[in-house]
Amino acid sequence: MSYHEAKDEQTLSVSTSSSQLTGNGSWHQHLTPIGPAAPGFGPPGPASTTPLRRDSWVGEFDDGTPLRRVSMLETFERRQESLRHEKTLAAQKDLEEKEKALFSKAERARLSLERAEQARLKEKQRIAREEEQRRQEQLAAQRASMAKFEERRRRQEERRAAAARAEAKAREKEAFAKQEAAKRLMQEEERRRQAAEEERIRREEEEREEKLARQAEAMKKFEEEQHPMLSNAHGFGWATMLKKMTPEERAAYLHAKAEAARLRAEEEARVRAEEERAAAAAAAAQAALQRGKSIKRAKSRMARSPPTSPEKAATAPRGYHGVEPLAAAAAAAAAAAAVAADVAAEVAPVSAAAPSARGGGGSAAGEEFNGEAGGGSGGQTRAAEGWPRPPQPAVVAARSAYATAAAAEAADA
Repeated sequence: MSYHEAKDEQTLSVSTSSSQLTGNGSWHQHLTPIGPAAPGFGPPGPASTTPLRRDSWVGEFDDGTPLRRVSMLETFERRQESLRHEKTLAAQKDLEEKEKALFSKAERARLSLERAEQARLKEKQRIAREEEQRRQEQLAAQRASMAKFEERRRRQEERRAAAARAEAKAREKEAFAKQEAAKRLMQEEERRRQAAEEERIRREEEEREEKLARQAEAMKKFEEEQHPMLSNAHGFGWATMLKKMTPEERAAYLHAKAEAARLRAEEEARVRAEEERAAAAAAAAQAALQRGKSIKRAKSRMARSPPTSPEKAATAPRGYHGVEPLAAAAAAAAAAAAVAADVAAEVAPVSAAAPSARGGGGSAAGEEFNGEAGGGSGGQTRAAEGWPRPPQPAVVAARSAYATAAAAEAADA
């Protein structure tokens, strides 16, 4: 509410109260002035300021006329009204002054509050600017520190990657050296094993030859002791020997000779079958080796030329380094050795029985030569005729395995 609006409202309330005081003129009719009566109500002059009371006693006037009394009451009322009006105006003026002072004070307070608010806003803006500046500085410092941290981490990663590459290269060199050493050891072991196998086979052959020679010599001596007249040392041939025999002895001798020929043919057929089996196994091993070589050749064409040094081999494609051909050659050699072992196991009984078939049963046959068996004469006949010793399948298989391993080594080299 403004000052003028408050002033208008106060004026309206004052006028309303004055009209209520003098509106119907009923209450002041019983008011009489207090004081001594004067003729004609005293000389003209200022009205008395003595307050009136409703219950005050008023004496009789001299003239006793009601008109005069009414005139005096009206004069008194006007004076009272003028006094009340003056008091009201004074109070209103005082109130206006107080209101003016109050409004001026309020205006000053408002202006002070506005200035304080503006100052507070300015301070707040200044603080916000300072906070923003500090935040930007902190962000810049954080970015700088993060950049330094990233650079340091990148350098650490580079050093770690370089160390890992160097370690991997060293491991590859070491693996290549170990592989070469293992390859040399395998080759040396294979050479020693082959040499030992050849030596064992040679000793077995020599022992077998000596045993056969001893058996043939013993058989010849026994037959000479049993039939001295049948020996060539006395000048008799085989025809003379047959003529000197009885028909029963001649028939038994011819039957024994035919049986020996049949047994010899069966043994030759069995040995030939074993040789064919060994040759087939060697051919299968050779085919497997050829397949490994073909795969290696295809891989070498797809990748690049084989490395000539450990440094180049360390950077060669993974899976090269001659491992797969070496494994294929080792597998082929193992397969050939297994086939040779199987052949030797199957032929061993035949080889063990061959000396007895050739001459081991000579004593029993010589003892029963006079008409029943005739096996000794068959042994003597084979020994005398120089029947060739059958080839050993174990030897054939061992030689095939050796040839396969040599081919694998040559292919790997």
